[in-house]
Amino acid sequence: MPLSFAPGEAYQFDWSAEVVLIGRVTTTVKVAHLRLRHSRMFYVRAYRPDDLARAVPACLSPLRARLADR
Repeated sequence: MPLSFAPGEAYQFDWSAEVVLIGRVTTTVKVAHLRLRHSRMFYVRAYRPDDLARAVPACLSPLRARLADR
């Protein structure tokens, strides 16, 4: 049974650690994954590990702005 959601009603948030190659240097980044449940659109953003404390609020700010427009 498929679920349905109103715009801005629900989202799924997760994060992961990924190893990437940037400028010939292998490094680990933290990746924030956000999926809007109504439209099923993804928003993905990568951060340096020391920026993780800022990652979650920065990732959620576009969603908060969208909800404020409702």
